[in-house]
Amino acid sequence: MVRLSQLSVVGRALWDDAMALIPDISHATNYLEVKAILGHLLSQTDKLQQLRNDGIISCGEFSLINQAFLSVGTYAINRFYRIQED
Repeated sequence: MVRLSQLSVVGRALWDDAMALIPDISHATNYLEVKAILGHLLSQTDKLQQLRNDGIISCGEFSLINQAFLSVGTYAINRFYRIQED
């Protein structure tokens, strides 16, 4: 298992981008803002997959970063539905 300190420069950039979305999600005031964040997250996930296919991201890095994307995405979806209920 790859640790955060072992990420490549590309892997670290993807990780940092995912973590930067967390405050954006928590400060989103309407579902369109959350939807835009989810769209960005999905495009980053596609980019991650392509980097793995091209051999730029190792399998260990892919797993760690993909777990972060899934966690952030779950948080965004929960926020999306919470805003819908308000």
